Amino acid sequence: MGEMPPAVAHREYAHRMATKETRLGVLAAPAAANGLRLGTTDEDLDALEGWYLAEVEPDAEGPARPRPLWIAVAYDLGLHIGDTIVARAPGLSWTFYRSRAGVRDVSHQHPVIMGYA
Repeated sequence: MGEMPPAVAHREYAHRMATKETRLGVLAAPAAANGLRLGTTDEDLDALEGWYLAEVEPDAEGPARPRPLWIAVAYDLGLHIGDTIVARAPGLSWTFYRSRAGVRDVSHQHPVIMGYA
């Protein structure tokens, strides 16, 4: 998203935020199949992290990178963790971030949590 034209990146951000609950619903199925839930306690989050780290598989073309399926799972876990952070801390929220550094900033034109004092 960082290299997209700003209007296109903002539409992608809006789409990602609009489909967040659907993605989390999809993530809940493999989590449940492994005896986990998308809870918000520290224990729930630790269990999800442990499951991901134990199950993630490397990509056949480059073992330093996970298979695309696991990249999607990591993204969805990030949404869940982000929602948990927002729920725990009043004043924080998801936002579309544009950095003055542009593409040199990995968060440029991506969904981020803002509102830290």
